[in-house]
Amino acid sequence: MTKLRYYNTPEAPRFSRRWFLGASRSLLWVALVTVLIWVYADIEFTDVREFHLTVRLHTAMPKNMVLRDRRDVEVAVKVRGNWTELARFRDWLDVNGSVIRYDPSETHGLGKRPISTIEVFDKFPVHVTGGVTIVSCMPSQIDIDLIPADQRPLRVEFVYTGAIVDPNFRIVPDRVTARASQEQWKRIEALLEANAPVLKTSIVDLSRVATDRPLSVEVIPAIAGVPVEVHPGSVEVTVRNVQKIETKSFQVAIHVLTPPTWPNDGTWKDYSLLGRDGTVEWQKTVQVSGPKKDIDQLTPARIQAYVVLTDDDKKPISSWSNREVLLRFPDNLQVALTGTKPTVYFRLEKRGPAPTPP
Repeated sequence: MTKLRYYNTPEAPRFSRRWFLGASRSLLWVALVTVLIWVYADIEFTDVREFHLTVRLHTAMPKNMVLRDRRDVEVAVKVRGNWTELARFRDWLDVNGSVIRYDPSETHGLGKRPISTIEVFDKFPVHVTGGVTIVSCMPSQIDIDLIPADQRPLRVEFVYTGAIVDPNFRIVPDRVTARASQEQWKRIEALLEANAPVLKTSIVDLSRVATDRPLSVEVIPAIAGVPVEVHPGSVEVTVRNVQKIETKSFQVAIHVLTPPTWPNDGTWKDYSLLGRDGTVEWQKTVQVSGPKKDIDQLTPARIQAYVVLTDDDKKPISSWSNREVLLRFPDNLQVALTGTKPTVYFRLEKRGPAPTPP
């Protein structure tokens, strides 16, 4: 019988080339086994997670129906899937702000009814819901009410501040489609009376934006405070000859206008005009805005500021009367008051008897 012989391979010196090669082979096998374990776990093991999202109900143009109550519905949904599928679902929600738009008019007609919340998830992209299962939704139903609607093309009014521009600015498109229920149109007509309905843009501060190219401006989806749906939701506005508005403070002296009889009927002999803060009461600071070239020409002396007194002001009072200051600016300057008008506090106080000479 042949006897087996055993040979002991000498151990490689530590940190030698052969030692590093042996260690690398061991690490490679460990990494490979670890990856296989994780892949198997991802395939075999599923989990159920709860996600919170917002269902935004709407009806797309150009349908002849709208939701009586357009609103957002907060939904808690439980989803089953493996780790990769659940992560993909979560990532899609994060990118989209946890909002999904749903148009019930695509599958439902006019009328009021509850719809299953699970219907909403048919609107998720297939690559997002592929592999996951909807376990439950809370609430399980959403109430909808689809009512008839009318569409009207309406003129758009550009609303701006911060500059004076050529009024012949260009709006593209200059008309957009407004859609509302018949009940809403009746409310709008009642509020506007005989005036034609128009859609307005959001307010644009032209002093803060570049006007050398068209501006994209949102159209406000409301008329006279009544909400409507608009399409498109924005317009492009081109403005020309833009003069940016500047604001400057001026200290003005307040003058007093009286009835024409007062200088001759002894009023000023019998009464004294007092300000609550003394003479300081008749000096006010006003904020005036306008194009720079006009603001540069304006001086306090060119601003007329005054209050008007009447005979009723002669009646005795224990406190102070107050009156808004009236302002008038030069006609050849495009300037205006910014903010509220200043107010003066005053009273007419009856003089005492003249002292008797000794």
